[in-house]
Amino acid sequence: MNLELRPHQVAVFDAVRDAWREGAKNVLISAPTGSGKREIMGWITRAAVANVKRVGFLVNRKILVNDLCKRVDRLGIKF
Repeated sequence: MNLELRPHQVAVFDAVRDAWREGAKNVLISAPTGSGKREIMGWITRAAVANVKRVGFLVNRKILVNDLCKRVDRLGIKF
């Protein structure tokens, strides 16, 4: 089980973190199919929870919710 992000995912994670540092409250990630958006969201969630922040997800399929929950659980985040 790979717990590391790929370089393009790290770039997205860093961009989100930079936006937060600049005062952004809501950040939208748009990326193509297969780019690892849910994996990135798992890492973003972990960073937010570590800083006592709330995270919300908007998805249109129950399977996406279940998969995202599994990914953040794998990263040690409990809901």
